[in-house]
Amino acid sequence: MPNKEKTPFVSVVLTTYNRKELLKETIDSILDQTFVDFELIVIDNYSNYDFIEYMKSFNDDRIRFYQNQNEGVIAVNRNYAIKKAKGEYIAFCDDDDIWDKEKVKLQVAQILKKPDTILVSTNFSLINDKSSKLKTSLSKKIKYLIISKFKNPKFSLSYMNYIIFSSVLIKKQNILFSENVELIGTEDFEFNLRLSFLKGNFSFINKELVKYRIHSNANSYKGRIEFVSRFIEVIEKNKLNLTLTQKYFFIFRKKIFKFLKY
Repeated sequence: MPNKEKTPFVSVVLTTYNRKELLKETIDSILDQTFVDFELIVIDNYSNYDFIEYMKSFNDDRIRFYQNQNEGVIAVNRNYAIKKAKGEYIAFCDDDDIWDKEKVKLQVAQILKKPDTILVSTNFSLINDKSSKLKTSLSKKIKYLIISKFKNPKFSLSYMNYIIFSSVLIKKQNILFSENVELIGTEDFEFNLRLSFLKGNFSFINKELVKYRIHSNANSYKGRIEFVSRFIEVIEKNKLNLTLTQKYFFIFRKKIFKFLKY
């Protein structure tokens, strides 16, 4: 009789700043996962409330929590958490998003099914400040903006398949987020691009396993749209080699299209 495959240990990374009113709902959705072999690492950018005492109130030994100054660069605290992570795989969640209780279980099952997978993301729904589901989709507006900026399909196809980072679970690699301030707002995508160079495949679960929050002040929504133009500016400012850049996007697009096969 074959040996049962070992279940991997997962580290969940949650960065936060001044979101006390939403943080509990996010943390509860993580702690309620049906998958049990995980730790939750919460990194706070010195919020204006007693974060330490607040975290102690959860009284859960799966949680480790720290404070670290990131000067507005979220990548700093993500990297801080990655270095402390004990898991073979790392999942990320923003401090205002909500996970379905089956999320990690389904992602780990996907990895066990296809061991060459280095990234698993999922579909998502949009919610408002009150956690009510929205019908509005970001994808059409982003798609329109991309097409108006880039006629090169290698660029547009990559952006149209942009991954919501609260849905991502990755195999732990010797790779960190760029802490370049010019990449603020685009660090997730830049990280995925570099990850796509590594050996292994990306996988996609077409189930809405994450509730991605859009705030009433529209900053979140605006940020998604501005994300594109900021990344364009970074490319132009740094005068990146066009051939290399196109190769970058081509590799990423190729891995994205493998979603349809899973």
